Amino acid sequence: MSLTGDGLTKETAIHVISVSNEYDFLFDNGFSMQNQAFVNGGFDVLKLKPNEAGVEELWFDVNKPFNTLIF
Repeated sequence: MSLTGDGLTKETAIHVISVSNEYDFLFDNGFSMQNQAFVNGGFDVLKLKPNEAGVEELWFDVNKPFNTLIF
């Protein structure tokens, strides 16, 4: 996942194949989420609790999992 981008901006969003990948990434990197927002265009923005890395938010491209949904 992290090889697709660093997640610090919309342009460098981390591409996921499942929304659960977002939470796996947070856990694996020691981050905790404060809140989440879906941004038009297929992105989740997760606002993070204060952390040692100083990362305030992470962007995830969720187009792939959402394109597989049938409405």
